[in-house]
Amino acid sequence: MGYLVLLDRNNDLFDVINGQQGLTTISIIVLSVLHYLSNVLKDEPFVADRIAELKSSYIVKRSSTKLIVEHKLTLNKNNNLVFTRLINNENLPLKGLKPTEILMRECFEYFNKQISTLNRNGEGLAAFVENIVNKIYFTRVIVTDELNAYKVFETLNSTGVKLSSTDLLKNYLFQIVDDAADDNKEEHIKIIDNKWSYISGRLENDDFPDYLRAYWNGRKRSLSKRIYTRQLKKKLMIQSQHLI
Repeated sequence: MGYLVLLDRNNDLFDVINGQQGLTTISIIVLSVLHYLSNVLKDEPFVADRIAELKSSYIVKRSSTKLIVEHKLTLNKNNNLVFTRLINNENLPLKGLKPTEILMRECFEYFNKQISTLNRNGEGLAAFVENIVNKIYFTRVIVTDELNAYKVFETLNSTGVKLSSTDLLKNYLFQIVDDAADDNKEEHIKIIDNKWSYISGRLENDDFPDYLRAYWNGRKRSLSKRIYTRQLKKKLMIQSQHLI
């Protein structure tokens, strides 16, 4: 499954820097199985026990400090509403969704259809999930601060794991803030991350680099895909000199 880059917040809470799509897709597969168990096989013996076991293993956990049930994976604010509805086995709206939310709904619908063709009972579906999970491996990298996290992220790109120009630019923005003589750098990093999530939530992921290049070309001289990231970095460096 490639690299899973995690930013360690407190030994129990991690920010996923790289690997979000893989973790989300795996979670949606499990949620599709839970949906099938809850809606199609609901009268089968022990189905409630299987649902509870699958949920506690892969989807939710009970906080020992807050004594509440929490999601093991939480998406950004642009996508978490749909993900939460899937976890709660609620119907998804057909309209008013962001592009990334539409993709999640289509992913869920796809796996629902595939699981229905398996024609398995509850025990067979539980074995199906375990078989998938036991065959999945990530190369896990854990770091303890934002700068190291995004340095690892950019290094992976140089070793063959292709990242988009927008990913690299976001990494560079984090580096600029981290290098600045500013006591509020952590807060500024959060602001950048929130604004970036808002933009990416309004756009298809694959469209973000094209949008950014079109934005640049509409205000500066036209640049090819190959060199516009370098020019953006150069301009950011010049504008940020007074911060460093």
